Amino acid sequence: MSPQRRRDGSSPLPDNYREVAAVSVAAAVAIMLGLGALEGRASRSADSTANSDSAAVATQADSVADARMEAAETQSATVSSGTLEVTGIARDGSTQEVSDLESAISSFEANGWSLGIYLEDLNGETRISYNAESSFYTASSIKGPYVCALLQELVDTGQVSWEDVSDRVTRTIVDSDNDAYASLVEQYGQDFFVSWLDEHDVSLGPYETRQQYVAWKYPHSTPHQLAEEWKAVYAYLSSVSGHSSDLAGLFQARTTSPMADVLGDRYVTWSKAGWYPKDENALFGKAANDAGVVLVPDSEGGPYIMVVMSTAPAELDQLEPVISALDTLDAAERG
Repeated sequence: MSPQRRRDGSSPLPDNYREVAAVSVAAAVAIMLGLGALEGRASRSADSTANSDSAAVATQADSVADARMEAAETQSATVSSGTLEVTGIARDGSTQEVSDLESAISSFEANGWSLGIYLEDLNGETRISYNAESSFYTASSIKGPYVCALLQELVDTGQVSWEDVSDRVTRTIVDSDNDAYASLVEQYGQDFFVSWLDEHDVSLGPYETRQQYVAWKYPHSTPHQLAEEWKAVYAYLSSVSGHSSDLAGLFQARTTSPMADVLGDRYVTWSKAGWYPKDENALFGKAANDAGVVLVPDSEGGPYIMVVMSTAPAELDQLEPVISALDTLDAAERG
């Protein structure tokens, strides 16, 4: 059964979410990383060595994945307002699946909305993109990377107490509470977020400088840029260090996610959606987005990053056929 949608952030977190999330996160991490039974909760103390090791492992994995992608061929096709590019093994023997994704994109954009897509297997086997370098309003999808950076840069290093932020972090991720998010930004600023983005070499997207990007609580971004941020988020969540298990549980327990609605019956998903219903102010834009990680078991091809951004005014349901077609195309060769 698909999770109930709660877009106003008013419904409470289920009483048993910590127990459910803890079990699911432990299972997912064990499957993905081959760690076997997890040995207790992650350390609450500052652990810069663990964070450095995690970053090194993630960098090495990225290098291997990039090398595979450089050797792969790309299939391109003009669809509606952009070019659909499929690189790697998904392009071989997947004509029907590519056609189905093209149809889903065309149907979506027939409503007059723009769409951007970026999907990348974390094993480097497949990359799917469409308008991946175009600018879209992030809306609340930016909250996921921001909160991850807050925990990794400030909380896990002992500069900020978990008790001081846990309630606001929970409301920001699970219920997409704007007041909780604004409170975090106003108290802790953006400098640590800049450091985190620089550390993970995240691109500038539609901006010329990093400071322009963080000048807004809700900036614009490109699907590729947001995917780079989520690769960094995944590296933290899978490190089982600091408060990564707490955050993974929150990403899994979020109340609104078309990715979870489409794929949640088969896979654990960690994501943060964002939506905005109208365009009354030039500073904002209409949006329906979801971005995160789909934890496909290694036996089925391994996890992948998915980012879907659009100008559909809070029409999150309309993303579901696109998400389904993306997963089907990626799965065509990964099993």
